[in-house]
Amino acid sequence: LRPDSGTAEVLGCGVVDAERAVWSRVGHLIETPPRYGELTVAESVYSAARLQGWDRPSARVATAAIITDLELDHWQHRATRTLSLGNRQRLGLAMALVHRPDVLVLDEPSNSLDPLGVVRVRELLRMRASDDGVSVLVSSQHLDEVARMADRIVLLHHGQILGGLDPHGVDVERQFFQRL
Repeated sequence: LRPDSGTAEVLGCGVVDAERAVWSRVGHLIETPPRYGELTVAESVYSAARLQGWDRPSARVATAAIITDLELDHWQHRATRTLSLGNRQRLGLAMALVHRPDVLVLDEPSNSLDPLGVVRVRELLRMRASDDGVSVLVSSQHLDEVARMADRIVLLHHGQILGGLDPHGVDVERQFFQRL
């Protein structure tokens, strides 16, 4: 899509003109996790790594690691069409993370996850941000959950920045309603 006005950059490049080398450093999960129902979880994650240009041995190692990180080991040999919605979400996150991107863009990353899965994803994203320097952009309606993992919360409405919220403050939802 081309913007009506304004500019946006990713990794120092305008998003409209960014080339493959830039986009290969971005992981994303937007709305529905991508999947081919006939592939297994491991095959899907491996394919995502290969599509990002990783060689076969590196893709195998990265696939095994992210499957373990997201606790998908039990399901790695199952066809993706048989997964619950929560495990499809974990699969989508694995596919977004497998190539160790510098930037992650995630829409409702904890959607449909069980409570332990929510905590695991939150820990993994915070770890990637703090240890690996990954920039993580999360779009979510769940302000309390965002506050548990964010360093900064920016409010957008119809493409306009309304301001920010203190993720370490008390009652983030109340802060939100006071800003509207």
